[in-house]
Amino acid sequence: MLKVDEIKVKAYNVRHLKRQIHGRKDCIIFIPHSCSKEIEKMNYSDYLELEEELKVRNIKIQVEKV
Repeated sequence: MLKVDEIKVKAYNVRHLKRQIHGRKDCIIFIPHSCSKEIEKMNYSDYLELEEELKVRNIKIQVEKV
């Protein structure tokens, strides 16, 4: 459930996700299932880099339900 003070942001693919992360803090980014599949296919070092950036900025990723 979304809290009142949380910001909802959408990203459509990994490239868009990286742009959405830039300059944001403390929010939830909703991604489609296809984007989550792209993240699964990322090489491990890129994945760890993305994960660290999300952790530092306190951003959560959530897959949208259709």
